[in-house]
Amino acid sequence: MNGDLNYSIKTSKGKKGRFKIHPKTGQVYTNKALSPGKTFDLMVQAKDNGQPQLSTSTRVLVRVARVPVTSEHAPTLTPPPPAHVMETDLPGHLVSFITAHDPDNDTLWYYITEGDDSGRFSMGVDTGLVTLARRLDHEDQYHYSLTIAATDGVHTTTTKLVVSVMDANDHRQCSVPCRDRDQSPSAVYFTLHHAHALASHGLFSSTRPVGDLSVAQPLDREVCGVHELTVSCRDRGRRENADFARVTVTVLDANDQTQPS
Repeated sequence: MNGDLNYSIKTSKGKKGRFKIHPKTGQVYTNKALSPGKTFDLMVQAKDNGQPQLSTSTRVLVRVARVPVTSEHAPTLTPPPPAHVMETDLPGHLVSFITAHDPDNDTLWYYITEGDDSGRFSMGVDTGLVTLARRLDHEDQYHYSLTIAATDGVHTTTTKLVVSVMDANDHRQCSVPCRDRDQSPSAVYFTLHHAHALASHGLFSSTRPVGDLSVAQPLDREVCGVHELTVSCRDRGRRENADFARVTVTVLDANDQTQPS
């Protein structure tokens, strides 16, 4: 398609071969070991497939951080909950937030080590944020198992992040309340599965089994005007079945400012 982009490194200021770039996602990787304290100046180009073909370039500065020579303790990673992404979600959409703790208070770096050979996801190296690098297609692949690593430069710890892709066309909405074909009064229970933005975390809660979605903390439109949530409903059968639905909460503005006298 004309809108598909291809990325390449055009110049590297005499440091040719030290870096490589994923042609579809634009993620830059190292090819060789780099010396601490060094700075590298790269020129990255993005080119479309149109006729005529258009391109643009940007400068990327890479500074190599110094890592501790020794570190007594390895970092610990908090296993993330399973994530669900709609196939209509755009690149940049927040998939998950990985958290880690280092007993030595060393700086931590995050990266994806396995499960993303096609470059569908992007990892914030110093934030722990997993976002979409490319749109996902339920028909192509509906399940991803990513291995996430956190390192202090000496020790490395890994965890798994499972991502399911929800079909935008065939997905059956899970309404609140919903009914289960087994007709058991306790057959279905609800959970607030995921808040998609960091600003939404901890602001909402759901009650089992009725599925009431409620506000856990005061909302502020100036901080975040729209909250995107994923709710799930599951049955209690021997082989558990589940369905998911996207809920959008729009915060209306209130006149909470002091009136001028």
